[in-house]
Amino acid sequence: MIHLVTKFGLLDLVFAPEGSEDGFNELIRESQKLQLGKQSVRVISVDTWERLKTATKRDKDIYHLLLLARHRNERE
Repeated sequence: MIHLVTKFGLLDLVFAPEGSEDGFNELIRESQKLQLGKQSVRVISVDTWERLKTATKRDKDIYHLLLLARHRNERE
């Protein structure tokens, strides 16, 4: 993994996603294709994002999961 700091914020480049048995092939199959302006992009579901974050067991990913849980609780 490579950690980058860009003018838009932090960006992690992942070469082998943890929590995915078939790597990026699986993520592509599970993703949805959306139009973002004139550009077409693939987006994974929140459930898939949670699975990947949980698999890494990194402090920052656990923190992101806690933020998501808090957000969900506030919406209920």
